[in-house]
This record gives sequence, structure tokens and C-alpha cells, in this order.
Amino acid sequence: AGEYDVAVQALAPLAKGNDDVAGEARHWAARALIKSGKPAEAEQLLTSVKSGKETNKYSAQLALDLGDALYDQPKRRDEALKAYQSLVDKFPEDKLAAQGRYLCALTALE
Repeated sequence: AGEYDVAVQALAPLAKGNDDVAGEARHWAARALIKSGKPAEAEQLLTSVKSGKETNKYSAQLALDLGDALYDQPKRRDEALKAYQSLVDKFPEDKLAAQGRYLCALTALE
């Protein structure tokens, strides 16, 4: 329990590419990095794979994770706000869009 570095290492080989397996691995690795106080590393992981289009079922979740990674870097809250808004804009029908809207508002108030 709480062995975030072990989790990140275990997920690293799976986190490459744009398929669903890679998307889920990046999500859990990013969450582990954020929980262990390494939001900049989570951001790097989340932005390391570039794609011309969203290609897996975790794309909305990854957009939320990016917002959270930026939010946990206090000097980057403006970028977090933009990331949350991007989630809402790109995935308006996704169940996470409501959470993105809430986090936009919360971040804007701070």
C-alpha cells in the first residue's frame, strides 16, 4: 500500500502508445505520481504521447489527469484551468465533463 514508485515502474512498459491499455496505464501511473508529490513527472508522462486525434477510451480521463497534475504545481494554476476547460471542450458528452466544469470553476475562484 502506498508504493507509488513501484506502481509507476510496473506500468511504464504498458504506457507507450495510444491504445486503451496504454491510456489506462498512463492514467494510473499519473495518479500514482501525483499522489507521491511528483506532479511535474505526471505532466511529463501525460504529454509524452502526442496524437492528432483522441484514440482511446481514456482520453477524457487523461485530460482530467493533466489538469490535476498542473493544478498540483501552484504556479501553474492558470494552465490547469485551461486544461480543465479543454476537457470540457473536447469531451462535452463524457461523464467527466461535469467534473471538468466544476474544477474550472474551483480553479478560477482561487
